[in-house]
Amino acid sequence: MGRNAPDALRNPRTASKKRSIAGAAIPVALVLSGLLLASCETATVNVAQGYGPDPALPQPNPGLLPTVNIAPASGWGKGATPVPAKGMAVNEFAGGLNHPRWLHVLPNGDILVAESNAPAMHDAGS
Repeated sequence: MGRNAPDALRNPRTASKKRSIAGAAIPVALVLSGLLLASCETATVNVAQGYGPDPALPQPNPGLLPTVNIAPASGWGKGATPVPAKGMAVNEFAGGLNHPRWLHVLPNGDILVAESNAPAMHDAGS
């Protein structure tokens, strides 16, 4: 047999194994797809109803996979601040931080800020 002959002609056992693996992959893919679709859910309360002193909160949905929506991080524009509640004020506490993660207040009132940022990459040849 030549090098370009199909697997079934060269080695019937190899071709049979490939068919059995492919045959098993289809049911597994269908089961995984079904599990994924079963875990999908949509909001039952609109956003406006979820705010205020007495928000309408939906009952927990104990599904197979929990719903996790991660909000994209975005900074405030220059001079922009959140809108505080009546009688409150918002001021910048610390500026120029790249990736602040944790605040720690020392007993004397000093505040430490931990930042998370990868070190700058440098050329391997320099």
